[in-house]
Amino acid sequence: MALRAAKAEQKTAGGNAATEHDTLVAARRDLERGADALVAAISELFAQAAVFAPYADGDLRPLLGVTETTPWPGASQWPAPSRRPPPSRTW
Repeated sequence: MALRAAKAEQKTAGGNAATEHDTLVAARRDLERGADALVAAISELFAQAAVFAPYADGDLRPLLGVTETTPWPGASQWPAPSRRPPPSRTW
């Protein structure tokens, strides 16, 4: 009788382990897709922000009430998309 109970417990534990594994794999997949979507969204945000570059001239700062004097980096100072580090992924 104890052997049957132990085998039943082992079967249940194996099923639970498989379910947990599948849950982990799905969570990792979702995390990776989320990270990829975030990278795409930030890239799009930078592309849209670049449209405003002509309006970021230092002469306009007083008119807009901007007191920050640090210049915005020029396009040549930003890394090319192919050279940007990948998002950090820790699982």
